[in-house]
Amino acid sequence: MGVLSFIGRKAAAERAAQQGFTNQQYHASMQDFDSIVPGYNDGLFFTTPNPEFASQWAGKGKLQSRLGELDAYDRYRPQKQELYESMGSPEYGTPEYDEFARLSGIIYQQEQNAFKTVYPLLARTEKTFDPEKDFDDLADLFTEDRLKAPVSVELPTFADALKSGNYIFYENPEVVQHLKNKGYDSMLLRESTSSKKDREAPYTTVAHFYPERNIRSQFAEFAEGYAGPNIMGGAAGTAALAGLLAAPEEAEAGPKSQAAQEAIQGIMGMIDPRFDPRVRERERLAALTPAVSERGTLDDIPRIALSDLEGRQFITTMSDRTRAGGLLTGINDVEFDLPVNLQGGQDFMFENPGAVWASAPGVVGQIMREAYRSKDNPIYLPYRMAPTGGDFSKMTGEAMISYASANMTQAQKRELNKAIKGYVTKGKMVKQQDGPSKRVGDGLSIEGWQGVDNPASIEAWRNTPDSVRKELMDMMDKQFRNKGGLGIGEARLAVADPYQVGLRDAGIQNVGLIFRDQPVIKESGHPSYPFAVPGEGLGRLDDQPMSIFDLIPNARLGEAQRRVGDTVDPLNPSASDIRAVSMKPYSGRIDEATLRRLEDRGVNVNSPAAVDAALMAMYAEDAHNIEVQNQMKALGLDRDPRYEYGNILPIKQDIVTGESSLAYPEIVRGLLGALIDLGSTPKTGVYNPNAILDIAL
Repeated sequence: MGVLSFIGRKAAAERAAQQGFTNQQYHASMQDFDSIVPGYNDGLFFTTPNPEFASQWAGKGKLQSRLGELDAYDRYRPQKQELYESMGSPEYGTPEYDEFARLSGIIYQQEQNAFKTVYPLLARTEKTFDPEKDFDDLADLFTEDRLKAPVSVELPTFADALKSGNYIFYENPEVVQHLKNKGYDSMLLRESTSSKKDREAPYTTVAHFYPERNIRSQFAEFAEGYAGPNIMGGAAGTAALAGLLAAPEEAEAGPKSQAAQEAIQGIMGMIDPRFDPRVRERERLAALTPAVSERGTLDDIPRIALSDLEGRQFITTMSDRTRAGGLLTGINDVEFDLPVNLQGGQDFMFENPGAVWASAPGVVGQIMREAYRSKDNPIYLPYRMAPTGGDFSKMTGEAMISYASANMTQAQKRELNKAIKGYVTKGKMVKQQDGPSKRVGDGLSIEGWQGVDNPASIEAWRNTPDSVRKELMDMMDKQFRNKGGLGIGEARLAVADPYQVGLRDAGIQNVGLIFRDQPVIKESGHPSYPFAVPGEGLGRLDDQPMSIFDLIPNARLGEAQRRVGDTVDPLNPSASDIRAVSMKPYSGRIDEATLRRLEDRGVNVNSPAAVDAALMAMYAEDAHNIEVQNQMKALGLDRDPRYEYGNILPIKQDIVTGESSLAYPEIVRGLLGALIDLGSTPKTGVYNPNAILDIAL
């Protein structure tokens, strides 16, 4: 389509006004397409009246580079090397190196902005929700207790948080649908409400509920009667001429490059195709919309920067991509009678006070032994597994069962129940060290199955070994996904954290703290992972071009004990690299050299704006706890996680061998610990009121 003539442009502008497209907005991105396809299950598309503000958001989110092109860092890297050599390979710490760093930074910034474009739009907004003025229209979605619930110093209650217009509280399907039901077609939001100035400033963002019909390029034809998704308003065109581009994290459309074909554009965003590599299942994954009733436990998680962790010892193990923070109450238009409890995953640490991680007893023991070697409470940094890593979690199979219960006919249910109850595992061939391969895991069945409609079957599923569950899920997928059932890829995606569905393997996101002096938690409350590591969640890192391998360059992997820094590409680790690092917990320290190396590669290691007050309080409390622990250790009062201690009797018992020896009983340890805790307050400035209670009781 060519550019309209002046006369044609004037006529189009008149048609735009007649159709209600009068709200001048802007949107920035790095992709081209002809129509809008919202990328998340809230269906939102974001614009702003400020073109400079729009520019700041291009290249953020899941698609940080232009599809079909190398990312900014890969384009920058050879130029940086060429510059370095042309300047005579200057030595670090010299003025020449500082000049090299300045010039290479300019090159990197140019590459980051290479495809960034701000596009002028016209929006049709007939009824826009204002969080302050129209609060009463939203309040009836929540209970009175929820509205009065405390949030933060700046936002005392949840009602105050909603009135602030902070995007975190609005970008979810429940809120959007509620406002749609009230007749709204858009809402005003703020990206930051951390200060009074932010909260009193004009709204920065407009979130559109019906972008397909209410957003057009400023240069559209505005053909009469056209109500489709084409942003040119009636004729096909290119976004380069049309002047509209959906943000990469929100939407994309148009012809796909080879790079784009590797991912799946869906309601939940850009989806890793490994959730289900079968070509015919791509459409199902793209259309999948999980319904989740949020618990509110993951609101306002502090953002942390790597520089905040400088000098801290850390421990890392693998984490699946499963979701936490709510109940899976349905998928697409199917409502469950048996909701699935979503417990994570990465966000387990934010839902379980006193516990930072859950896993099998052996893994928890390994983590605690590694933590005990640390001089203070170590940071915990779980890294991301492949999309199929969630198959071990019992939530995946529970989603398949709940979907079948709600969607199948009675005849289909009878057939499925018969297949599950009568299924006998085939097992798999395993190579033996001292002989030929041997079949293991065969001849097993689920015990206690009472039908997909019976809640007792969920408990039976949870009590079934992993090897049996995996074969049953495979059977349900192959035999019943086209008979009212759910495919294995759909189940994986339904219980996945939406934030992680398209992110890289071995990436890190959540930051926790391990309480090294506290005993292992033997009842985690998680059906898949019975034991837990004592500790707490601290916050979340921004997604950046890095992985756990960047933090453990000196670690040794596999039988060959190959060094990570010499053999692993941290941005593109192989499956064997990830498999090797998953064999045990690894530890390290985030030092200045690591941060400089990442910063040279383009990673922003600095704090987003300012460290969250809650995070600072956590660090202060951590420092206080370390002081208490050091004093208790000096007196021989510290706990060794390898032992269980008597409450009154002065003994401790090895949890592995069962051998007993003398030790302070818990009652003495608790009393002396409380006295030391109170005595440390003048030094650390942290007061623990529980210490008074421990002494009194």
